[in-house]
Amino acid sequence: MRFTTYTKYKGRWLDALNLEALLEMLSDFLMDGGFAGGAHYHPYWGWSGTDDPNSTDSLKHALLKALVESGQLTPDMIEELRGEGEGDQSAQQQIAQMLDDLIQRMVEAGYINLETGNPQLPGATYDVTGHGKIDEAKQAAQQMKFNLTQKGMGFLGHSALKGLMSAIGKANAGAHDTPHLATGIEAEAASKPYEFGDTLNLDIPATLKNAIEREGLSVPLDLEYGDLMVHQAEYRSSC
Repeated sequence: MRFTTYTKYKGRWLDALNLEALLEMLSDFLMDGGFAGGAHYHPYWGWSGTDDPNSTDSLKHALLKALVESGQLTPDMIEELRGEGEGDQSAQQQIAQMLDDLIQRMVEAGYINLETGNPQLPGATYDVTGHGKIDEAKQAAQQMKFNLTQKGMGFLGHSALKGLMSAIGKANAGAHDTPHLATGIEAEAASKPYEFGDTLNLDIPATLKNAIEREGLSVPLDLEYGDLMVHQAEYRSSC
């Protein structure tokens, strides 16, 4: 039977999943639905669009998109989602179970909590399986709401601040990780030609190589400005 991979290795897959990285991919959705509003959000009476971003149904759609973009779904799962599969109901149930497990893990980690918007429904962990119709299950998922906890808001705030800090210039050394390179004491990347203002941590073999290629192997060896090569390291912002 297809889709045995997730069922067999469910625990291992969930344990190996980087939940924080997944949350960072969902940050725009969570901040838009959780408290920042959006195109249809009104500050006094809330969401006025047709799709409520606070529903677990919307959260599942966002999770699916993030999993597809990060390459964490099997080819068979992607085919089924695109409607190119065999329409295997068991496969669809496994995808639904995977999304339920992810939401449960987010709850257990303390990033979100769940509540029902319908007083006639059971508690936040009610079971939507059984003999109910698909439309009833979908309606229940739309009525079930999620909210960011203080921990969830703190994580998203820290992630946004980290991204902001990493975008600020490269003039000074510091402790904030960034995607940039800069000259420094530690040699962590390929060397580069020296420019005014760089830390003068010379890559001596590369510098001598440039001089020898320019003048040939002679003594004394004259160095020129253009021969100088310096080591690069990961830049850490001081801001």
